[in-house]
Amino acid sequence: MNESKSAVFVGSANSVFVTRTRDALNERGFAVSVLDPSIAANFDGKDLRTKLRRMLERVKVMRRAIRSFPSNQTAIVHFLSFDAFWLIPMLAGHFDRVVGLAYGSDVLRRNRSFDPLMRFGLKRVEEIAATNHNVMDVLLADFPFLATRRPSILRFGLPVFDELLKIQQISTSQAKTSVGFDTERTLISLGYSASSGQRQLELIDFFASHPEIQDDRIFVVPVQYGSQSVIDSVIAKCEIVNRGIGENVFFPLTEFHDPERSALMRRATDILINHSVSDAFSGTVQEVVYAGNLVLAGSHLPYRDMPGFGSAIKPFGSFDDVANALSPESLSEWKSKAAEMAIANQAELHATSSWDAVIADWRRTIDPPAR
Repeated sequence: MNESKSAVFVGSANSVFVTRTRDALNERGFAVSVLDPSIAANFDGKDLRTKLRRMLERVKVMRRAIRSFPSNQTAIVHFLSFDAFWLIPMLAGHFDRVVGLAYGSDVLRRNRSFDPLMRFGLKRVEEIAATNHNVMDVLLADFPFLATRRPSILRFGLPVFDELLKIQQISTSQAKTSVGFDTERTLISLGYSASSGQRQLELIDFFASHPEIQDDRIFVVPVQYGSQSVIDSVIAKCEIVNRGIGENVFFPLTEFHDPERSALMRRATDILINHSVSDAFSGTVQEVVYAGNLVLAGSHLPYRDMPGFGSAIKPFGSFDDVANALSPESLSEWKSKAAEMAIANQAELHATSSWDAVIADWRRTIDPPAR
């Protein structure tokens, strides 16, 4: 193995993006390991003294963990938060290079009161990357000095694309059978992760209060990863609503899916509704479009220049728009338009978000050419 092609991902071992990207790169000849900074310290309490003790313990444990890795590697930080002020300098003092990778939520939904701490840490990165141009534009506007840190766009390859290509002959109905849902009912996914910003509870409340929209439909609420409090709230809400309806219409999805199972779920999903506060064109949204299905997305989301917008992706500004989009006449017209553009949408997404498309950027980030 070429040591210059090794890297350490600094991020949660429970993150789909971290672990799937690690696995995909390892399959392609890189040596990527994960350093998880979410180390719990056994200090209960929320007072300032306890918080400081907890922070000092994390710093001590992380210093020890960092030193256990060979230093001749690229460290790629998979999150940007106020922890940057102590973590990034510590990484920069050990590894050859440190790259900061900004996700949409890191930048678009961040608590700006922590910006001075983030700024202190970000000044130690050699390179800054973002998952798309919308995120990078905001990042450079708020931290102008990053323009000197070789800003780049670094997209995640989506292994679900490869799995979807393998099951092209499987119909939506067959996929529903495979994942255990009624083939006679339209399957609608409410969001894609357990985050309060996904506003899944609002969607459940809306559909629960409009029984006319429930006809011949079932609702899946994906909470396989994210906030435990959100997961618990979604499960409880679905139970209460189903009890009131008298049948199971809302299904919290808690089982983590590998790429093969995810591909079947994307094929089975007739419509994904994205009511998120912010989003940078998530992998789930792209996968649903790639599978030939539909996405109803909040009009405030930056999707207008994305593959599938205007055909598979339809914007909504209010819940009245949601109801109108799901009416039989509107839905039939929408499906026809999406079907006409399905091949073109898939080709465009493959050219931007498949591993074939992004592997060169990851190679350059991990093992840059000599300057």
